[in-house]
Amino acid sequence: EGVLLEANDLLAQLKINQLMGIANDLLTAREFAEAYEAYKDVIAVDPNNANAYFRMGQAANAADNTDAAEEAFIKAKELDESIAENVDRQLSTVYIKKAVACQRAKDLKGALENAQKSIEFGDNANAQKIVGLTALGLKQNAVAAEALKAYLAMSPDARDRVQIIYQLGTALIGAGQTGEACGYFKEIAQDPKWGEAARYQITVLKCK
Repeated sequence: EGVLLEANDLLAQLKINQLMGIANDLLTAREFAEAYEAYKDVIAVDPNNANAYFRMGQAANAADNTDAAEEAFIKAKELDESIAENVDRQLSTVYIKKAVACQRAKDLKGALENAQKSIEFGDNANAQKIVGLTALGLKQNAVAAEALKAYLAMSPDARDRVQIIYQLGTALIGAGQTGEACGYFKEIAQDPKWGEAARYQITVLKCK
């Protein structure tokens, strides 16, 4: 009986390995939707396979199926805490994608919430920028200012640096921090594109 049980376990493991190999090949071939379905087949046989859930999340995320990716990554983390750091990095990218999708749909609140979630799992410049701009649009000026400062710190050479500085100044005005806003407007006062608007703000604020 013991030998029979051992043989059955071995056959089950061979089946899992075979299914996992098929799914991995599809993922490598960038056939993401097909890979996602193939990892489902693995999980049907081995429901506690954290690696299969993790890779299924990768496939779903690459296929822009962010809800499925989120669910798969969370399950992978539940099953194996040792991969928590890798899962968190992946979840950060999932929430960035969700935030961008909300931005495109003009859903500022959704974009803000998802970008903030992205930062919880892995602080990054893209998420801070989205938080800053969406919070500014929602008149959450203090939140916007902190996020835009973080974005500039992470991306000091960003192409949109001057524009972000102007928007940061605007957020600081809304937050009642006019003195700090003056400093940012002065920094870009000679910029060929944003300088005129910055000088106007300097005049209105009576910056010293």
